[in-house]
Amino acid sequence: MPLFHNGYIGALLNTFTYVAWYWHILIFIGVIFITLALHELTHFLVFVLMGYENDMLIVFLFCFYKHQGKWRLKIDPKLMILGGGLVWPDLGVIDNNEDFEKARKAMYTSLLSAPLFTAISGVLPLLIGLLFLHKTFIIPIGVYLFIVSMFYTYVSTLESGEIVGDFKAYKRVKSDVVFSQLLLLQYTDISNYQYRYLETYLKENTYYTKVTRAFFAYLLEKNIFYEDEIDMFLYEKVLSIVNNPYQFQNFLSNEEGIILAQHIIFFLHKANHQADSLMFYDTFKKHIETAKTKDVYKQYLIKQTAHLIKLSDESAYINNPKNMQTSLVSFIINHLPSVVEAELKKNNGFSLFPVTCSIENGLNYI
Repeated sequence: MPLFHNGYIGALLNTFTYVAWYWHILIFIGVIFITLALHELTHFLVFVLMGYENDMLIVFLFCFYKHQGKWRLKIDPKLMILGGGLVWPDLGVIDNNEDFEKARKAMYTSLLSAPLFTAISGVLPLLIGLLFLHKTFIIPIGVYLFIVSMFYTYVSTLESGEIVGDFKAYKRVKSDVVFSQLLLLQYTDISNYQYRYLETYLKENTYYTKVTRAFFAYLLEKNIFYEDEIDMFLYEKVLSIVNNPYQFQNFLSNEEGIILAQHIIFFLHKANHQADSLMFYDTFKKHIETAKTKDVYKQYLIKQTAHLIKLSDESAYINNPKNMQTSLVSFIINHLPSVVEAELKKNNGFSLFPVTCSIENGLNYI
């Protein structure tokens, strides 16, 4: 074992001179790519081992996505904004508590495994090099691997705004059922089981928070685009907002609130409250037009809303996949064909709820 003998430190330092300086730059870049690729592949493989398929894998500007059962590759420089990579699992249908717990376990296992593998793969090569290969070029490679892997491991412990590191997300998914439900909804079509959970949660939590706004939007979307009968709980909740328009304005101060506001406009239109729908549309449009965000995002939201409540025909614009900017991360998820197909289906519009004069829960609705 070479540690601590005469000339050991000198031999270590000499390994950095074996190649020209510019090769060190190329090797360092290669180490970054390999480290990130292995990190994302760990996420990917854990989902497979836990019984789930994946729909997309992103590493830097390389996007591997599944379409019609076959994997395809797209190179998109805009994905570099991610600063890393992404795995998008397909969690299927979550129909009961057993399905939920299985998907939840797969999610937190994947979130934990990737940063742990990254940390180990950074320490082990350097340790082997220091112990047995101290006179070889393994040393600088090991040092670069260690630096990069420790950086990614540290990033996994951070949380900032909408971005949650793997370790942080792991702890929240494992300990917080509500956070787990919200996270898993991104990777599955909302089922009756999830619908009942969200509705029960909203009945028990009447204050509007990030979670309740998101849950409310999911419920409205399902009732608007996938159901023919009005949900009276949602109807009452939307009417309370009609009676308090300042609450609608408050929704427009954050992204999940903007989506919720748009769905409220759609719901009112479908429920034959066209005057209220138009009133909120005017508020919605004025806010979006002055918002400090990308023009393509603003244009799509306004044109889609106007089209679906029959104010104008914007089909040529909103059905162009290049214009589909439903959120600030659409440049990522729009690489999934299923996402584009779902948006095209929504843009076909919806039928109005049947006109009725029935009284339910003491409310007349038309």
